[in-house]
Parts: sequence; C-alpha cells; structure tokens
Amino acid sequence: MTKAKMSMLLIAKICSTLYNETIKNIEKITIEETYQQVELENMIKDLEEENIILVDEYNKLKDNINESLCL
Repeated sequence: MTKAKMSMLLIAKICSTLYNETIKNIEKITIEETYQQVELENMIKDLEEENIILVDEYNKLKDNINESLCL
C-alpha cells in the first residue's frame, strides 16, 4: 500500500469518526434542549398558577379594605 493510499484511508477514518461524534453531540444537545424546554414550560405553568392565586388573594384583600372603609 502506498503512502498516499494510507494517508487517504487515515483521513477517511478521521472524517468518519468526526462525523459520528458530531451526530452523537447533536443528538445529545437536542435531548438536553428538549429537557430544558419541558422544564421551562413546567416552571412557567407553575408561575402562572401561582400568579392566579396571588391575584385572587390581592383582590380579596382589596375588597376587604374597601368594605372596611365603607363601614
């Protein structure tokens, strides 16, 4: 086998390895991004629910104050 042929085979092997590693990294990043997106969506949902509770509590307090002022 000639030096040129050996170099070409080595380059092909390196390219193949780099390609496979790149695909693995892309899949890993995609899984991590999906997990983070789900976590963020859950946090947003929790915050929205908490906001509803706080707004309701605020309105009750405001109504109580208004009732007290009217007496």
